[in-house]
This record gives sequence, structure tokens and C-alpha cells, in this order.
Amino acid sequence: MRVNRDEILLHHRVRQALTELMLQVRDIYSLPNDHLLLVATDRQSAFDRILAAVPFKGQVLNLTSAWWFEKTKDIVPNAVVDVSDPNYTIAKKVEVFPVEFVVRGYITGSTDTSLWTHYKKGERSDFYVSALSTQRAPCNFRSPTDWHRGSKLLRY
Repeated sequence: MRVNRDEILLHHRVRQALTELMLQVRDIYSLPNDHLLLVATDRQSAFDRILAAVPFKGQVLNLTSAWWFEKTKDIVPNAVVDVSDPNYTIAKKVEVFPVEFVVRGYITGSTDTSLWTHYKKGERSDFYVSALSTQRAPCNFRSPTDWHRGSKLLRY
């Protein structure tokens, strides 16, 4: 499948928006009436760097999120107002409860939240580790992180 460069969404500008915030994957614009426009782009990031553009990644991310928000709205309220375009979500401004979980299947890693980093510091002893940092973990581990406040591991 060939993709036209015009179909890749890396950056987007909204003229009527009041403020703009460009994150690794999404761009956020402030709209009137306490609403936000969330634009899911095709940027691919890892290790806090934008590495490439993956065609239609933003659409898949946005529509997958929209599907889950729709399926869970009876369980927990959410801020979604409308998904008028495959890349756009209009949402109400809300107070964010900043929690992020990373599920890890391998011990290796160099980030502040990796299992290997915490094992080397003696902070993780809840699993057996041989001398190999690249070994598969005996089970998947949830690493709660709070990247909004400096990528430190949160205890649970």
C-alpha cells in the first residue's frame, strides 16, 4: 500500500483556538465554552523523542480511544463530547488525575521507570532476577509512573 505524504498528519494548526499544547503524539487546543480539541497525529515517539511518522496512526489511536470511551461511559463518566473526524476529539475541560501505567514483560531498560533500573538500585525485589538484564520477566509487571512529575516510579 502506498501512502501519499499529504495523508500523514504530523502538525496541525487551528486558527480559532486560544492556546496550543504539542505533546509527543497529540496536539491540544483550547476552544471556547471550556472545550478542548485533541488532535491525534501520526507521530511515533519513544524514549521522549519523536522518531517517525506512521500513516493513519493518529486515526487508529483516536478511534480506538473513542470506542473505549463509548463502551465505558456507563462505568465511569468521561469528557468526550464529539469525535467529528478520525483524528479529532472534542472534549470538556476537566481536572486531570495524572496516572499512567506501563506494562513490562522484560526486565531490561534504561529509563528511570524500567524494572532493571529499580532492581540495580535495590528498589525491586518482588521477582527473581538472574545476572541478565535482558531476561524475560516471570510475568508482566505493572509499573505505575507519573511522567507529569518527572518519570518516577510510584509505589502501589
